[in-house]
Amino acid sequence: MGIPKAQAATDLSQIFTGLTGFLSFVVTAANLIGFIVFPILEVLLNPRFFLELHGANETVIHQIWQVSREIMNIIFAFMLVVGACLTVVTAKKDIISRFAIKFVLGVILVNFSWFFPRIILDVGNVLAATIYKLPDLVSTTCRYYDINGNIQTPCKYPYDFRFFDEAAAIAPTAAALGYECPLEVVCYRVQGLANNTNTAPGILSGLIFNHGKLPDLAKVQNFNGGGTPATNPLDQISFFLMFLLNTVFLISLSVALTLALVAMMVAFIIRIPILWLTMAFMPFMFLGFVVGDLMGNFNTMKIFKKFVAAAFLPAIVAIPFTVGFIVLNAIAFSPPVSSATILGESQGRFLPGIDNLWVLLWQITTILLIWKGFFSALAIDEIYVNATQGIKSIGSSLGNFVARVPLNVPFLPGPINPATGKMDRKSLGEASGFVSGLSGLAKQGKGLDPKSVMALLNEGNQGMADKNVVKDIRRSSNFGDAKSAARNGNMDELIKAMNRLGDNFNKNLSAEQRIANVMAALAQDGIRLSPGQKTELTNKLGGTGTGTGQAGQARGTGGGGAPAASP
Repeated sequence: MGIPKAQAATDLSQIFTGLTGFLSFVVTAANLIGFIVFPILEVLLNPRFFLELHGANETVIHQIWQVSREIMNIIFAFMLVVGACLTVVTAKKDIISRFAIKFVLGVILVNFSWFFPRIILDVGNVLAATIYKLPDLVSTTCRYYDINGNIQTPCKYPYDFRFFDEAAAIAPTAAALGYECPLEVVCYRVQGLANNTNTAPGILSGLIFNHGKLPDLAKVQNFNGGGTPATNPLDQISFFLMFLLNTVFLISLSVALTLALVAMMVAFIIRIPILWLTMAFMPFMFLGFVVGDLMGNFNTMKIFKKFVAAAFLPAIVAIPFTVGFIVLNAIAFSPPVSSATILGESQGRFLPGIDNLWVLLWQITTILLIWKGFFSALAIDEIYVNATQGIKSIGSSLGNFVARVPLNVPFLPGPINPATGKMDRKSLGEASGFVSGLSGLAKQGKGLDPKSVMALLNEGNQGMADKNVVKDIRRSSNFGDAKSAARNGNMDELIKAMNRLGDNFNKNLSAEQRIANVMAALAQDGIRLSPGQKTELTNKLGGTGTGTGQAGQARGTGGGGAPAASP
């Protein structure tokens, strides 16, 4: 490669160490958030939590309801007077026939608006509890795969969580104290999850901790098998690629699971003030009940609709979780069907406790069930959709970022950087760009021209182009002069054109940055500068020259200018 093997190994080790630290941080952060959210979510999903919380604050809410009721009775009295006057003045009975029945019902029911919300809330809680009893009705036994890939039962139920300083104090003697510590800052006790579990915390624990494998998502596979660390650059690349792909997949699952838990927590926290506000101001819904669509966007019947959505949210969320819990325990731990026996064969350790595609399939299914099932349940009301849309968008953005991490790791051998004398390693993304550029050269008949290929390889050595500045350059009215000068190989004219491109291009930018930006703009029109031309530009703009470029310049300027740029 033109550099000592020891130096190549050192450069690779530095790249691998830096990226390993970054990925480890992401995995740890995602799992830590998941562990913190889990016990909070267990409490929020418990119907007794709101009832007890509501009981502690019922007096205040009831007082607000009483004020709302009195105001509503005054409004009804005013409406009665106005309606009577309109009937007398217009001598028409349309108003009476249209609003009389609703008005009478509204006057009566407004005084009972403290009681029927409680009935609806109880119905919602009973419905949620009934749905959570489905595993008991079909005799579902919770099982899970341990870290060695063996089926274990019963599932684990975590409790008594400890975080940060308390966890750090427990971690050294966790086993003796009866704790498990998947992270140094997270510890908890476990007990067996009862068979036929029929509670929200039990089913959530079965899905998140056992089927979703939250504790195992912080464990990275050792592909070296505990052997001597590789020193050969090719072996390092091999081990690192396996580590990278496995860790990226691990991060994808961990982030998806954690963000779903965070979104669920946000939705159920928002549900509490919505219930309180709608119960306190429930009397005003009867104004919308009587007047109807005449109120337009201010129809107070929305109060009742928001309350019903909040009351039944736990039941709606329970449906995908409970059905998924039953199906996963029935299918994931049974042998693969005859048409999928190949999935049950050991293909290597994908994740801790997962060494075949059959188990991996249901691991992914679990997380998709939690993600899709929960966000589909939120469609019950736009408030919850809007409140969690940001979290969902973060998940999509992080997913795209994580998926592209392997394309941005500079481990492929590249050209020698003349400025440093060292190899500039390329990422898969850069290699993809090089292939596209090589295809462009082939279309011009220069695919086998060594100078053109080397110019393409060395494009990245002058600095990173700013996409926004490149766009400004291409929009400039003087960009046509720059293209003409570059095509003719006249660097003096090109510099004059560059100086006329505007402050956004020239201000506070080094010569290398200006050259990188203008080269990127020219490249979009198929115009590429040779190494000698780039060096000439660098020298004339006050930048630093390079050995290779200076040789090119000497050859190019001897007869009245550098060689013409590639068209």
